[in-house]
This record gives sequence, structure tokens and C-alpha cells, in this order.
Amino acid sequence: MFVDLLSVVFSFQGALLLTVIVLTLYITFSFLCDGRVSDLEKKAVLVTGCDSGFGYELAKRLDAQGLRVFAACLTSEGEAKLTSECSRETENTQTGCCRVQ
Repeated sequence: MFVDLLSVVFSFQGALLLTVIVLTLYITFSFLCDGRVSDLEKKAVLVTGCDSGFGYELAKRLDAQGLRVFAACLTSEGEAKLTSECSRETENTQTGCCRVQ
């Protein structure tokens, strides 16, 4: 069975089939995964966990790209740190919803 599969793959029909599959996948993903958003000035995004780490870096990067960022911080220190490093378009809020008491 494996030998039959190899003979098909290494034949002209197998190479043609593989080419068609690869081209189909390339065209499909190039249309679906464009990743560009138009009118960034009119967009807004909510980022949680902006005190440090991934949320903090994401909020700074999106702000630098021109998006309006609503940043939710757990502590007032995180809120102050983000406020000092971002533009005026970034709105920070301190949320205590995830605080363990």
C-alpha cells in the first residue's frame, strides 16, 4: 500500500495534484488572512490585564499604531504607568473585578 502511494506521489499526476493543492491553499489563505484593517483612526479596542506583560505591551503597541485603546488595569500603579507612556487617546480604567480578597 505504501509503495502504491509513493508511485502516485512521484508520478506526473501526483505532482500535478500536489501543485493544485498547494496553489489552492495559498490562494485561500492569502484572501482570508490579509490581516489589514482600514480606518484605524475610527477603530477602538478594549485590552484587559494592562498592568504588565502581554496586555501592557499590546496596549502600547496599538496606541502607537493609532487605535483608540481602552485599557483595563487591576492596580492604580499599572494605570499610572500606562498613562505616562501612552497618548491621550488611551483611556485607562482601574478594575477590581478580578481581585482575590
